[in-house]
Amino acid sequence: MYKNEFARTTVRSGASPDLCDVPCFEEEVVRRVRLSQPDEGTLEETRKIFALLADRNRLLILHALQTGRELCVCDLAHVLDTSVATASHHLRRLRDLGLLATRRQGKLVLYSLSTSWVADMTGQALKEVGRA
Repeated sequence: MYKNEFARTTVRSGASPDLCDVPCFEEEVVRRVRLSQPDEGTLEETRKIFALLADRNRLLILHALQTGRELCVCDLAHVLDTSVATASHHLRRLRDLGLLATRRQGKLVLYSLSTSWVADMTGQALKEVGRA
């Protein structure tokens, strides 16, 4: 089915810089890539993470926590220049997906990154875009 679907696709030469000028594909390469694709659950969880990261305040929270220092919701509200309720909402969303860890210290709840890959990815993206 996939091969026939693709074979029906025809593009006139010069029609688009994003499309091939001839209908072709490497069947074995496509088969291997398709077999190695993540399952639907993994794709959905990854989509949720990227959707959460597509928010200015959440990016600022991750940036603030990249230092490795724990911060409370009050500190993060000041970093974001928002209310504690708004900061708490964003922290809860990040925590619910397992991106943040919490630790209680007396009456304070301190937040930190639970995984380094999110900090690495966010930091790298901000750095690369900042060069543009």
